[in-house]
Amino acid sequence: MTATGMPEDLAAYEAEAVSFHERQCADALKLWRESLSLYMRSLDPLNGHKQVPDREGVQIGMLITSLNSLMCAYDLAIRGYYVQSLNLMRPPVEYAMAFIYVENFPDQALRFMDPAKPTPRFSGMKKRLEREMGRGKLDSAEQWLDLFHAFSHVDAKVMAMIVKRTTGKINYTLGPDTNELTFRATAERAIAIATLMTEAISHLRTKLGYPNVSELFEFVEEFNSWRAGVLRSWSVVTIIRTDWVRQWVQQFESSASQPSS
Repeated sequence: MTATGMPEDLAAYEAEAVSFHERQCADALKLWRESLSLYMRSLDPLNGHKQVPDREGVQIGMLITSLNSLMCAYDLAIRGYYVQSLNLMRPPVEYAMAFIYVENFPDQALRFMDPAKPTPRFSGMKKRLEREMGRGKLDSAEQWLDLFHAFSHVDAKVMAMIVKRTTGKINYTLGPDTNELTFRATAERAIAIATLMTEAISHLRTKLGYPNVSELFEFVEEFNSWRAGVLRSWSVVTIIRTDWVRQWVQQFESSASQPSS
């Protein structure tokens, strides 16, 4: 056993997985790290902001909770735990919906802070928002959630990543995996979510009197260029669709521009 209580052979396999991803997926890693760094830096002006209204205070908490999940997802993926990494990407999608919900219905903000009261659920938030925005306007958000549903439940998609059938035998992935294609697809999903949440921060900053996140546009351009290459190279892989991010952000901006009720 190592000093941390981890079996030495497992620690060695994880170190090999990190080296593999650093070597084979350097471009994806660079963008993933940049997305998390931009997300974190974007929160800086909000640190120490005084007299934050309930709505904005809850929204900041949602953004920070999502960032924590995405940082953990990165840590797991680079060590070769793709399924577990993808599992951690579902909560930020739900928090993004909650962010939009609280933006439109500020009287609901404290329901996300009081454990004694029922917390609004994704489907209920979507339904109420679409009564204001129009039916189907947030269907892309539900599609996002569905992408990660399998990784939070018993599902054949997960089993297919762990159990590999070949002629005459079955192989199981115990511990870290090293699959370039799967890592890149995992990174693509995480970066897309981080970009969406940074867009939300940019909106929140302008509401509180700070400049928007000016670096975001340039990063999105770089990400979309990389993502287009991924889609061309790996057309056989179902990767999160580019326009889902764009459409949802536009819907967010549209809803945020309406008077809150």
